[in-house]
Amino acid sequence: RRRRSSGKSIHYSLIIMDYQMPELSGPETVKHIREDQKNGILPHIPIVGHTAFSSQDELSIFTESGVDRILKKPVNSERFKDMLDALNHNDYPYTPVSKVISTEP
Repeated sequence: RRRRSSGKSIHYSLIIMDYQMPELSGPETVKHIREDQKNGILPHIPIVGHTAFSSQDELSIFTESGVDRILKKPVNSERFKDMLDALNHNDYPYTPVSKVISTEP
């Protein structure tokens, strides 16, 4: 949903977007968010795709939708911290990065 009924603004510093969701898929939702950002409706917010899919086709769909990173399920705290650290370094927000962070050792 685009706006809360109260009309209050909510500011997020990170969005974690699952691939499969009930109304719109994660990639479709990311495309809508990025379009709103291009139009100045929303500020730029890093989006991390979250998925159990591992095929290159599905990962490419997520990447092409505009996610900054892809975090594969299952997630452990060390990999999650590494992803957050990567988003906080100089490659973000200036260059969108299409890196997959796997939970495999």
